Amino acid sequence: MNRIIIVILCLALLLTACSRTDPSDDIGGTLPVLTLDLRQTTPGNTQGEETDAPGTEFTEEELNRLNGFLNWHFNRIACMFLTCSYERPEEIDFDLVFYNGTSSSATSEPVPDAEKEAVAKALGQEEVLAMGLIAVQKRPRTRVEELIRTYTGLPAETAAQIRLSYPFVEEYDAYYTFFQDAEVIYAKAVKAIWMDEEHTLAQVRWTDRVRDRAGTAVMEKTEEGWRFVSNRIER
Repeated sequence: MNRIIIVILCLALLLTACSRTDPSDDIGGTLPVLTLDLRQTTPGNTQGEETDAPGTEFTEEELNRLNGFLNWHFNRIACMFLTCSYERPEEIDFDLVFYNGTSSSATSEPVPDAEKEAVAKALGQEEVLAMGLIAVQKRPRTRVEELIRTYTGLPAETAAQIRLSYPFVEEYDAYYTFFQDAEVIYAKAVKAIWMDEEHTLAQVRWTDRVRDRAGTAVMEKTEEGWRFVSNRIER
């Protein structure tokens, strides 16, 4: 019984140590996201306000394809760009976007045992690693920058200047965390409107069944998928 209590206390302390308070107070919470209220509005917007942009509404097929792009089971990263409000890509909280690592599957990118040991030593998490209860999440810096460019259209030089607040290990050029993965958002587009005649820019109404949220995003269609231009969480 005492061993179980000690393990529970260690896990609680670990999750506290891994949490991140946003210094700008724009998010108003901490990671891990199980304790984080991600609801946020941008200046000048009324919470819960719904105003459709002029344009052509998506067909059912177009809406289904968009939802395939946002499918959490298919791609863990794309839908994460709806976890915070922003008026332009430079304002995105990339710590939230990459909370689940960079994997597109249900688990974080595999980390070899030798690397786990080296990273745990560098971060002072040897005891946590020895317990074998917490997953090691890896976010290679180059992969993070590549995904930022893909989903925002920001130039390479701008993406290279973005730094996550997760612990960084120079030897492996990657960000790491020692906490269990969790669902952050499960977004579904409920309505979308083309804002231009070329059908490249769209206003997307979405809901999140995990946290009972809703919002409106502006997204740009590309050959590879979609880019996120702005997002407003309305409730």
